[in-house]
Amino acid sequence: MRITQLINMGLLLGLASIMAEASAKSVITEMVLDNGFKVLVVEDHRSPTVVSQFWYKVGSGYEPNGVSGLSHALEHMMFKGTRAYPQGEFSRLISHEGGKQNAFTTRDYTLYFEKIAADKLELCLKLEADRLNNLNFEESEFSKERNVIIEERRMRVEDDPYSLSQEYFSAMANIASSYEHPIIGWMSDLQEMRLEELRNWYQRWYAPNNAIWVVVGDVKPEAVFELAKRYVGDTPQRVLPLVKARPGLKGGSKKMTLKANVATPLVYMGFPVPSLKTAENSAETYALIVLAEILNGGNSGRLQKQLLRAQTIVSSIDISYNPLLRKDELFSIYATAAEYHGPMQIEEAINQQISLIQTQGVVDAELKKVKMQAVASCVYSEDSLFAQGLEVGMLEAVGLPWQIQEKYIENIQSVTAAEVQAVAKKYLKPEVATVLYTLPAQEPNKPVMAASPNMPQGAKV
Repeated sequence: MRITQLINMGLLLGLASIMAEASAKSVITEMVLDNGFKVLVVEDHRSPTVVSQFWYKVGSGYEPNGVSGLSHALEHMMFKGTRAYPQGEFSRLISHEGGKQNAFTTRDYTLYFEKIAADKLELCLKLEADRLNNLNFEESEFSKERNVIIEERRMRVEDDPYSLSQEYFSAMANIASSYEHPIIGWMSDLQEMRLEELRNWYQRWYAPNNAIWVVVGDVKPEAVFELAKRYVGDTPQRVLPLVKARPGLKGGSKKMTLKANVATPLVYMGFPVPSLKTAENSAETYALIVLAEILNGGNSGRLQKQLLRAQTIVSSIDISYNPLLRKDELFSIYATAAEYHGPMQIEEAINQQISLIQTQGVVDAELKKVKMQAVASCVYSEDSLFAQGLEVGMLEAVGLPWQIQEKYIENIQSVTAAEVQAVAKKYLKPEVATVLYTLPAQEPNKPVMAASPNMPQGAKV
């Protein structure tokens, strides 16, 4: 979460003490069943509600070439029912009890979740355990769902120049890596996908020893553990497939120009950086988080102030850096050109702002503000049961211990100006950047899509 409005320092200092108190009250308990099924319980007794998150440690980044989109397609099929609970019954039962449910797929994991009254938690696990073991695979339903996904890809990617640009950019940046293909899958792979491939994917990866159940809310750990033993304890674990590293090609810059139905040029820039999982020195990842906020931390970020307001050469600009991945990440910058400005001018202006940090560093006021914003973000995330679950679930899903989140504020607060300058020098170099220009394909005066201020998102259901 990003705090996009300027908050005075006195309030932020107050938030720091609130955060310390909130952290002290947060109690997380862990248990692992004999079959490898991990359960994490986050107690929050402020309201009689609960969030149940069922994580599977598999996503598009596990898929070999030629079968992209399997993880996302399986997410769709998980709502097609079982013998005990036919199609639609899962959703009907949750809705009948006043709950909500959904799912999404990423490169590293697939998450299924329910939000419901605390005394209905057993229903959530009963249904999740059933589809873990007894999912229906009918050819007719698979064919229907594959067509749905193909149409989803057509609308969300191929007919959307911003998502299409993101897809080209990611593929170019991650060439030879399993992060190369999109979460939703390439169109040709979707068209050739077979039911047997999907069934095999389910049998390989949907196992208790590859799953995590995160429960957040008004519950007691002992009661949650008893439910886990009752409904999942007898499910046999499986030998999980060997996952090859596939780190991708390293070194050298990569550039591409794409023509699409946009009003003004788009500029995508990415620099290869470590994630928390791959970093030799974890302090670098926290310095990169701070660097991203200094460059683009809302209206007060350097890129916003200089490129959007002072120079007015962009109509929108944003930065993406996710340290919670299994593999190396991209420190990505996305910009939409203002009218009459070209992509090369924008790329040069971005590099100039990066160069200023590399040569002159950052000032104390910037550093303090970003650190207080991080505290504020954590305070507000404590208000959401779902966000609390994500904090621990994402860490575990990418192979990191959930305890890391307990020291997040401490690690951010320890970042120095010298460390921010050092990671900028080390990683944000033009000679290793991936750059994509998306240029208007239409002639002047022809209708085009308006530039979107929002950055493309991964495929979701």
